Amino acid sequence: MHYIQKYILDKLIYAKELRNRDMRPPHTESNLYQYHLKRLVDSGYVEHDESGYTLSGKGLQYADKHSSDLKEQRPQPKLVTILRLENEKGEILLVPRKKQPFIGMYNLPSGKIHEGETLLSAGQRELREKVGAKEHIELTPAGAVHLTITDGETIVSESYGFILRGSLHSCNADQYFFGGESEQRTVLMPGVEALLQREQDHSYIFIDVNSNIC
Repeated sequence: MHYIQKYILDKLIYAKELRNRDMRPPHTESNLYQYHLKRLVDSGYVEHDESGYTLSGKGLQYADKHSSDLKEQRPQPKLVTILRLENEKGEILLVPRKKQPFIGMYNLPSGKIHEGETLLSAGQRELREKVGAKEHIELTPAGAVHLTITDGETIVSESYGFILRGSLHSCNADQYFFGGESEQRTVLMPGVEALLQREQDHSYIFIDVNSNIC
């Protein structure tokens, strides 16, 4: 894929929608930029309507497999830790996604396991990065999940998640949201509701969701 096309997709990974002028690489001629933008639309990665440009189902699949660190695609499903953190009321912490796919939707704190990390060390890193926890929180393995999210016939996201359970007594209310009876209804990422309803055990479960997001 041409570097201009990668630049455009990288911009759309961190936005729900962008205007034409928001995606043009610096010092790039307009005709060249428009050519590559049209190639992305014609190849099905990007969709365009009156309000702007967004990632299609195929584009969201690209975003899900894209490594921000490596700047390339991962051919295999993601291996992630999923944190189920409860307060004293039994409410579960949710965080908004900051990139595509499903940007802005609420999810359990989660993230890719890095090379050389153990399951628990990866979970502790996600506590610091996604939750902002400064104190040590004990995490206990509580099962695993194979999560597949589709949009029609397109597999938008596929991951193998290892669920870690812990207790959290405080959080940043400006950024994070406890689910539960007191929650104000918000948009959950596909598959999260099934994970929220899951009881604590050590089983392996499959969740297959058709998101109908495009």
